[in-house]
Amino acid sequence: RRDALKGKRIVLIGAGYEGKRPIFLRAKELGVKVVLAGPRSAFVDSLLKDELVDEYIEADNTKVKEARDAIRKKLRRSARKNGKLDGLTTFWEDDVELTALVAEDMKLPYHSPEASRTARSKFDTQAVLASKGVAAARQQRIGNLSTAENEKERDAMVAAFRKSAAEVGFPAVIKPVSGAAAIGTEKVSSLEEAVAAYKRISALINPKTDPIFANNSDLLLMQYLNGHEYDVDLVMVDGEPVFQSLTDNKPTAEPSFLATGSRLPSILSAKQQQESVDQAIASAQALGLTDGVIHMEGKYTT
Repeated sequence: RRDALKGKRIVLIGAGYEGKRPIFLRAKELGVKVVLAGPRSAFVDSLLKDELVDEYIEADNTKVKEARDAIRKKLRRSARKNGKLDGLTTFWEDDVELTALVAEDMKLPYHSPEASRTARSKFDTQAVLASKGVAAARQQRIGNLSTAENEKERDAMVAAFRKSAAEVGFPAVIKPVSGAAAIGTEKVSSLEEAVAAYKRISALINPKTDPIFANNSDLLLMQYLNGHEYDVDLVMVDGEPVFQSLTDNKPTAEPSFLATGSRLPSILSAKQQQESVDQAIASAQALGLTDGVIHMEGKYTT
């Protein structure tokens, strides 16, 4: 199976950061010809210098429409000159939607743009799961206070937040609708804590903090779930799982849920592991995530 990748031309949308280097090293070991599309950076320069990228297409991936057009044009030119492209993916969460759009343009298997947009929004993800009968937490979408144009609007947003908090209940978690690495994520146990955190996190979640918030700076107030935290990694092909793996997460550092470590094999019982994997597969299928590698995080609640 490893030999099946040798010589294949695979498009990667977005390089990410230095921590992604092992992906490129492994691709090199397997004989993959990497075509990288994304913004120039010191990390990208180092990948090119170390010959871990075979072909590079520079694009500003934060401007999705412009990047899509530029990447599509250059990939088609590359295919004519250097041979067909065998696959396309991303290991950078910011670029999931762009990857889906380029895959659609190039007629390569990947999740649909609609499914990718849904998966990038924690609110939409939970809403779709609930609508399709898959277990989901209570939640309310809330506006970012930094978008208020004046104090009157800001006060109205805080009042609306208080009503949302009453519906979700406590303990709860405030987090960005679209984000990663636990940025702006905080557990709150009372209304007073929640309002203070709402004001603090609203100031943090903006494109100046991280480009991932360029398209959406809304926040989410979600029911806190206790229990055993785990990750499920899936490989989906035509809507069906062809690989699955469950890893335990050691208890995260609250209130911001920073990771402290992981454990494999899991200490969950065989029954609990199967239930958790089945839940992840059902979630992926409900969301329409049909083709690609998927990382899901969950809790086996008590």
